[in-house]
Formats: sequence, structure tokens, C-alpha cells
Amino acid sequence: MIECTKTKFATQKQADYFINKLQRTSTRQSVPLRSYLCQHCFSWHLSSSEQRVTTQIQLNNCQAEIKEKNQLIQKLEKTIHELRVKLKQK
Repeated sequence: MIECTKTKFATQKQADYFINKLQRTSTRQSVPLRSYLCQHCFSWHLSSSEQRVTTQIQLNNCQAEIKEKNQLIQKLEKTIHELRVKLKQK
């Protein structure tokens, strides 16, 4: 597993709050412009590069896929329960 050396934030809200603070107070030449979810450590990091729309699209796609899989799991659990009930009736 790759170890991230960047500062980690638990939520996007926390990362974005820190970006806003740095943009107001930092004297550095380069300040963070956006936050992103790291695929290696699943924490939020800051980046001074321009916004990448694909990152948000990927996140949205993952969330939709998780929701779809959870619905399938619930449907399968219901089917399993119904089959168990039928087996007990025999």
C-alpha cells in the first residue's frame, strides 16, 4: 500500500475549510485551490493544481455503484429469507 505524505483530512468539508483559510492568510506563492479524495489512503488532500472534474465524476459514479450494490444485497437478503421460510414450511 502506498503511504501518502500529504496532510490528511477526514472530510471534504474540513479540507475545503483549510483551503479557504490558506487562501486568505498564506503568503506563499502557491496555495491550494481544491481538495480531492485520495485513492490510496481514502483521505482528503489539498492541491494547488486546477480543478479536475473527472475526480468528482468518478466519486459520483462510485457512490451510485455502491447504492446500486446495496440495493442488490437487500434484494438478495429478502430472497434468501423467503427461501428459508419456504424450507421451514416443508
